[in-house]
Amino acid sequence: MPNRYDIYSTTVNTIFVEPMKTLSANWFTEGLIDLEYKQYLLLAYLNDVKESFAQTRLYPPLSELIFHYRNLENYQQMKQSLAERFPQSLSHFDAHNWTAVYVPHEETSDALREIDQIVEFSIPQIRYSVQTGQELYEDLNRNINIEPIGLLPLYKNEGYMLLHMGNESTTHIYRYDVNIFYDGDERLTGIHVDYVTAMEKSITLNYEQMKVELIRTRKELPNPATYLVDSSQVIPIQETLLPITKWRMLQLVASGMNGK
Repeated sequence: MPNRYDIYSTTVNTIFVEPMKTLSANWFTEGLIDLEYKQYLLLAYLNDVKESFAQTRLYPPLSELIFHYRNLENYQQMKQSLAERFPQSLSHFDAHNWTAVYVPHEETSDALREIDQIVEFSIPQIRYSVQTGQELYEDLNRNINIEPIGLLPLYKNEGYMLLHMGNESTTHIYRYDVNIFYDGDERLTGIHVDYVTAMEKSITLNYEQMKVELIRTRKELPNPATYLVDSSQVIPIQETLLPITKWRMLQLVASGMNGK
């Protein structure tokens, strides 16, 4: 599972909340600071996430959940660190800019105490949803097989991925490109994919022949590394199959890179 690299309409305290699919980074500190209201906001969002998981749509909900979970934990850690280092209490927190304003303990606001309750309620709720998403990821990942088509060249950093699901005849073809880049002194690898075309597998057109056709019609890659990505079940391509495939391909190709 990658760790790095994305309401129902009713009345709550006389506030009408429209249906939503996402939460802002500052959702727990902005707008109406009210525990009941924020609980309702969060649970409605998590219900939308649950429905997405039920439809095997992993992304962006899972990556958003992980972001919110870490955001809340970072808030708690920052607040604790400030309390230990200074004789003041945190008064305001901005999750976007990571800035904090603190005041003497006796001036701690009621709003901040309410935020603390919101965070304490939210962390276990989001943690459970993250675990659910990770379990779904692992289940789907186990049913996806990746294998080379034909002989692989020495240079595997770019090539093609042929995505196939279940008993479908359609094969979706993507071009991939794995690159090394640096964030300060940290060496990272990333993968970029572009949709190429779709082909119909048949008795007269198998995967090896699809590779030959790609080489014939796309001269920029005369000897491409080509992989078949075969999912035993039909799942959403953009929201599930492609993100899982990109992560698997990144691991597969990056493990053989020599650092150049």
